[in-house]
Amino acid sequence: MRDLLAGSIDIVRRRLFEVVKPGRQADIKRAMSEISGEAEPVESGRDFVPAQRTILALHHAGELNQSALLGFAKAHRYEESIAALSAMSAVKIATLDRRIMGDRHDPILIVGKAVGLEWATVRALILLRLGPNRVPSPADIESARVNFGRLMPSTAERVVSFWQTRQSA
Repeated sequence: MRDLLAGSIDIVRRRLFEVVKPGRQADIKRAMSEISGEAEPVESGRDFVPAQRTILALHHAGELNQSALLGFAKAHRYEESIAALSAMSAVKIATLDRRIMGDRHDPILIVGKAVGLEWATVRALILLRLGPNRVPSPADIESARVNFGRLMPSTAERVVSFWQTRQSA
């Protein structure tokens, strides 16, 4: 897709964007941003500033930990959860937000393993990602649990390190 977009002219890019399903539009925007080297803004429309203040206050008080993150996730406080994960992993909020709101649970498993979260917290983050009105199938949760258990911390840390490097480039 990147090669196709890189070699196309603007009108072709716009037309491609117009004809694809809404779910693929974010992928096309991301690919176009990567090609042009532009930083991609947070498109979720969420305001993370108050959450960042809350997390900073917790950090200064020495109370930013897994328990606080679990509490935010269980209370469906998405912005605070992502801001806490950002502070714990040193990955920018925009990067985490974009990755976590994708189609798969993998980014949650990866960042969770990299920062040493327990399965209960990772599970709460998966449920948070889906929203309060959606429940994953037991098979999906079990698959995520198995994948989380198999994921090596060193592998997760390398992926998070890659995310950190890409965001600073």
